[in-house]
Amino acid sequence: MIGLYLMHVYTIIQINLYRFWMYCLENSLIVYWIRCLIHEVKTRTLKYKIEPTYSYMCIWTAEKELYIPIDPVFLPHLAGTFNILANGVNAARIECILLLRDVDKIVSRIFIQGKKDYGVEFEKSRKHFLSIEYTHPDMAKRIVIELDPAIYLVGNEILSSGFILRCLQYQPEKYVFDDRYVLSIMDSKIKMVTLTAGEYILIGRTEYEKKGIKI
Repeated sequence: MIGLYLMHVYTIIQINLYRFWMYCLENSLIVYWIRCLIHEVKTRTLKYKIEPTYSYMCIWTAEKELYIPIDPVFLPHLAGTFNILANGVNAARIECILLLRDVDKIVSRIFIQGKKDYGVEFEKSRKHFLSIEYTHPDMAKRIVIELDPAIYLVGNEILSSGFILRCLQYQPEKYVFDDRYVLSIMDSKIKMVTLTAGEYILIGRTEYEKKGIKI
């Protein structure tokens, strides 16, 4: 009798757990809060930042960083969603990075006050970098900057000063950051490129362009 009772209790627990998880899956807000909680716990146990695992748009400045989760309903309309959220930003006279991530796609743009359309595309570039190293006169060691392959989309603006500072915040090595840093980049044709503060890379279909940033 005790065995049957325990089996009955176990079955009830299983059914209720199943109902709970199905309810969570059907309610994106609950899923979001659970993911946020997991992300917050992981972040507090580490000395550096980590990326969330859900689809998001990120608005980054040196002073603060805001993650906005993207509901699955908006995933088919990411370009429009990006422009709408970007138009709500107010970041005059400081560099602001706009990022949008969904699984294998990362959109990266430098915020420009008053710009309405950021020309978001999801076309993969044939260009990529083999290595990126961050150096600074006050640092004895170089830091390797690891880029997610999903960042190589046509039209992406990467490796600006703000972009690099954010990369440093998301890795465990100690660093010094100011406008004296130098990036040493090796591209897919084994060509070496040097990037300094005030410069960034615009990714094209088969090439990339070094450009100057204006805030």
